[in-house]
Amino acid sequence: MTGVLTPMAERAVADRASGIPSKPVRRGRAARVAIVAVLVAALLTGEGLLAASLRQAHAKQDRSKRALAHMEQQLRVVDAQLAAVTTKLGVVRHDLGVRTGERDNASHALAQAQEELRIVKSGVATANAKATANAGQITALSTCLGGAQQAVLRIDAGDTAGATATLRWVQRACNDALTAAGGDGPVFPFDFADPFVLRVGATYYAYSTNAGAGNIQVIRSVDLRHWELLGNALPSLPAWAGTNATWAPAVLARNGYYVLYYAAPDLAAGQRCIASAVALAPQGPYVDASPAPLVCRPDLGGAIDPSPVVDAHGNVWLLWRGEDHGGQAGAIWSAPLTPDGRALSGDPSALIAADQRWEHGVVEAPTMAASPDGGFVLLYSGADWNSSSYAIGYARCASPAGPCTKPDRGPLLATHDAVAGPGGPEFFTDTAGNVWIAYHAFAAPNVGYPASRLLRLARVAFPGGRPTLAPPPW
Repeated sequence: MTGVLTPMAERAVADRASGIPSKPVRRGRAARVAIVAVLVAALLTGEGLLAASLRQAHAKQDRSKRALAHMEQQLRVVDAQLAAVTTKLGVVRHDLGVRTGERDNASHALAQAQEELRIVKSGVATANAKATANAGQITALSTCLGGAQQAVLRIDAGDTAGATATLRWVQRACNDALTAAGGDGPVFPFDFADPFVLRVGATYYAYSTNAGAGNIQVIRSVDLRHWELLGNALPSLPAWAGTNATWAPAVLARNGYYVLYYAAPDLAAGQRCIASAVALAPQGPYVDASPAPLVCRPDLGGAIDPSPVVDAHGNVWLLWRGEDHGGQAGAIWSAPLTPDGRALSGDPSALIAADQRWEHGVVEAPTMAASPDGGFVLLYSGADWNSSSYAIGYARCASPAGPCTKPDRGPLLATHDAVAGPGGPEFFTDTAGNVWIAYHAFAAPNVGYPASRLLRLARVAFPGGRPTLAPPPW
């Protein structure tokens, strides 16, 4: 070997040459030195690799930062574009709201214009219809007045049958000439005071105070709106009765015959009294051969306005007005009748007197019907029959014999619109069992005799036991 050996190496060579083995401690140190050398070399190599990796990471981070900066720049551009779009969208929305409002206003204006056009067209049509109707009404009125004048001439000549035939001939024209159409307007064109309606099956018969058609006028209907003049239900009067003053008829149906109650002057007594007549048909002719009135009551100043009522047990009662009661102009009375309806069967009872201000000392024209909640409802008229103050009131009664009380301090039906001085009510029922009243009234402004009191109808209900009135449904 060349070169200089370290002492340790020299010793090792000498030992190997002499055959003496080296010491283990020296071999372990050499191994550790070798390992350290390897580790140092590896560490130096790893450090180089780590430095390279770190340089690569830094380079990648730089690239990421540049990419992020670029993306942020792009995002700012997008945000700016989005802001511009949002602004434009706001403008569009505002414009849309304005346009929508304009459209809605235009639609509303169009609807108003269309409605105004419809109203104008309707007005034109109504005006044309009224013009046509007025022309027809004038013609009808002329025909009606001409026929009425002929009927008056026939009555003056004593020709009642001829007068009735004339009135029947012009009735349709007079119906067309009625000023009130529908509602609570009249349903018959001629004078028909103190009406009473009787239903026989599906047919209605109405009776009234004497007028152009005779002592007791009778008309007929199947629908309550259109009426046919039949004529005079009571062609002749009994010997005791005065003429041209037969008032307030009412009819009671019995088994196989009909009883007509009416008021007429008793010539001997000098008072108006109640009589009865009988017929086999509802339209008559009724015959009264009585030697004296049915009810007169000289102690009460006479009796008028009869009205029968049948209670739940089939008992028949008669209501009427006494002409004088305690110095006042009348009170309402009732008394039981015999089953045939031809005579009183008991003493009369006073039901009500004139004790309210609106009545002006007069109560008359009674009618009574059972109330759905028990007892009876009494309708009556008060005040002056020949004026617009005439009206209809009501009372509650325990029975047809009383006692009765007046729940209200005013009338149930008074003058309103063209209906002036309503009075003379009478209950009846239709084919469906509904309750009605027939009554008369002047047609304003024609109030007071010799103006006609025309037939009118009203439906009746009893909410809480109180009667309420409503116009017919036509």
